[in-house]
Amino acid sequence: MIDITLAKDIPHRTTITDNGVEYWTVTAITQHIGVAKSTFASYVARGQAPQPAFQLECTRLWDANEIKQWHASRPTTAVK
Repeated sequence: MIDITLAKDIPHRTTITDNGVEYWTVTAITQHIGVAKSTFASYVARGQAPQPAFQLECTRLWDANEIKQWHASRPTTAVK
């Protein structure tokens, strides 16, 4: 069963859950990782970010845990 929830604490963030698996839209992902939608789209197109788990009508959805793991493994730039 698919459950769609709007996050109360984060504007425009939609969480979709199916059988306990959380899926994020591109908006939720870019808010989580702090980049523009176009930047994340470029990562996906170049194979530098996970591909969507599936598409629901016109909306691509990613497994939230896969995105969290991918983001945690990305190299960071030290701020001077």
